[in-house]
Amino acid sequence: MTRSPDIIAGDLRENTDNLFRFQDSVDEHIFDNKPSDNEWSVKDCCEHIIVIEKALTYIFQGNIEKTTKDPERKIELIRNVFQDFEKKYPAPEPFRPAGAVQNKAEVKEKFSKTRNELLRIGDKMNWIDVCLDFRHAGFGVMTRVEWIYFCIYHTERHLNQRRSVVERV
Repeated sequence: MTRSPDIIAGDLRENTDNLFRFQDSVDEHIFDNKPSDNEWSVKDCCEHIIVIEKALTYIFQGNIEKTTKDPERKIELIRNVFQDFEKKYPAPEPFRPAGAVQNKAEVKEKFSKTRNELLRIGDKMNWIDVCLDFRHAGFGVMTRVEWIYFCIYHTERHLNQRRSVVERV
């Protein structure tokens, strides 16, 4: 059974609220503090998520095909991969932070704008089409609804990592 647009939007908004609650609980100087040279700050991590999700706004509007399979079949796999905190997945160069966000307010603004755009596009174009313009290295091509849950579980993974970073800073 395919999730309704209201369920998809509710899950994404809840995830967004969780990120903002965490971000709001972190002092600005800790927000930008890297625990080591090879680790990201909370701000870097937020920028990384924003960059990926901004790219998805274009992928969502690109070439698509109608799915012939369960449009949510990869969601459980995505969840399981992102909840395995023992494994590390280095971000490809285009999705690494580059200093494009400066503070918590800017993160909140850009993050909200991008997530609202993803919801608008998905509602307008439909959630179950397969997006063909980007093949994820681990998951292949995905439907819009699978990409939304990729965003949710990806954010949850980084929230978990950043909580441990804040404890060490």
